[in-house]
Amino acid sequence: MHSTNDFVSPFINPEALGEKERELLNQLVSILDDLLEELKSGEQIETVFVQAEVDDLTAVLTTLSECGMNYNCLLDLTEFGERRKELFEVAEKFRIEESNFANMVIQLGAFGAVLGIEFFRTLLLFIVAGSELVPEDPIGTVLWKLKKIAPNSSQKLEPHLDIEFRNSLAHGLFTQRGGKVILYKNAKFEILKEMDIAHFMIGIKRANVLSMALMEVFNRKVKSGFFS
Repeated sequence: MHSTNDFVSPFINPEALGEKERELLNQLVSILDDLLEELKSGEQIETVFVQAEVDDLTAVLTTLSECGMNYNCLLDLTEFGERRKELFEVAEKFRIEESNFANMVIQLGAFGAVLGIEFFRTLLLFIVAGSELVPEDPIGTVLWKLKKIAPNSSQKLEPHLDIEFRNSLAHGLFTQRGGKVILYKNAKFEILKEMDIAHFMIGIKRANVLSMALMEVFNRKVKSGFFS
């Protein structure tokens, strides 16, 4: 088994989390630890990992990490006093307005949230063995199947996995209007929810806490010999 000590950081730096997100991270670590234990008791955990696949997993995680660094860079540039003023003064010379930066933060954040949730799915499917879950399963199917093979812990996980939020972002069913982000359910544009920018940003963080938590549990389990 390849060491995961050199895995790169997740999309959201843990130090960038607020108190509530930190609490959520700790809660999810506990839930996901229970999930892996329940899966192992049902002989649904992989014990042999191909080095090339581990390398590819690390490469995919690098993409998530780079997206996170770009997102955090935009936040840093647009949130702090003098740097913000200097940035917009230079940007105006190139006909780039402040609203363009705000849009980039929202759009890159949405992309990163989808990446985070999908990496959670990918890492979970990478860990799981057996005939129930298959590598191509979408996140909704993964959750549905987990209810069959790990009913106790998956019941605790379900409220933290906002698939409708993920689907709206992944399907491009969101827009900005009147200072709010509007998420739609489907191509008939039934409104899922309207969120102010601050709550939308919190939603992005919460979506990525899932992958952070699973990476934390995965690393701990590797070091403890869980997969041996």
